[in-house]
Amino acid sequence: MEQYRFPSWWQQLLGRSRWRESPCLIVLSTGRTATSALTRMLNLSPRIRAFHEPPPVSALTSRTAFQEVLSEPQKYVDLYTKLRAGPIGGFHRQGLIYAETNNLVFFAPIIAQLLPNAKFVFVHRHAAEYVRSGMRRGWYVDHVWDKYRLEPSASDPLRPQWNQWEPFDKICWFWKAANTFFLDFVQSMPADRTRTIRFDDLVTPGSGEYRKFFEILDLPSPGAAEAEGLLDKRVNEQKQGEFPTYPNWTNEQRQRLIEIAGPTMAKLGYE
Repeated sequence: MEQYRFPSWWQQLLGRSRWRESPCLIVLSTGRTATSALTRMLNLSPRIRAFHEPPPVSALTSRTAFQEVLSEPQKYVDLYTKLRAGPIGGFHRQGLIYAETNNLVFFAPIIAQLLPNAKFVFVHRHAAEYVRSGMRRGWYVDHVWDKYRLEPSASDPLRPQWNQWEPFDKICWFWKAANTFFLDFVQSMPADRTRTIRFDDLVTPGSGEYRKFFEILDLPSPGAAEAEGLLDKRVNEQKQGEFPTYPNWTNEQRQRLIEIAGPTMAKLGYE
């Protein structure tokens, strides 16, 4: 098991004794869904302490969890307990709700079992927008995080084709694989423990979709102007790199997206 170094403030949150009774909020997404801004929005509530990619950030652990969490659950129960018992229990002792975005998201099935008071919000974005963002960032080409990015497991029928695929194909698959995982998870859960939100609705002024994050925790929502103002200021918005917007894709690119991700897109309500 990996050895981690925690910041001193993280080590001090030792609330393990009753941590499994603690409420918490886990935001499930592929990333590129305004999760940094979401974290700031959640922290508008005096009852929530939210963290974006809280320590330790281990992309490799997340990737292996995607492949193994359902077949080796005890391994990930033990690891999650080691990583999160302190902060979740520690904040609960202070009367606060722990929330996190964009880290350990593929631990969701074991989190749901370990923590009966945990709630989950699944935020998804149109596949074409996600693929465009990944292409502009150079994913599966020369990006520093490529060695940690999701890939088909050795038993996946797609694995023999993987090394022949173009980066475009791999990002389409990434979107499909992660969102299928999250969708299957939320559909397996009681309705009172999950919410599902479209990214485009979330960042549309006046939609009120941001309130779902607070309603699921039975907390009052912050004012619309303040919450939507944060969501409008997307911290990690992509500003570099070239790749056409979806209306300007070639027919071949559109067809390839549908071939790889079409069924999951349809389930999430995308054409």
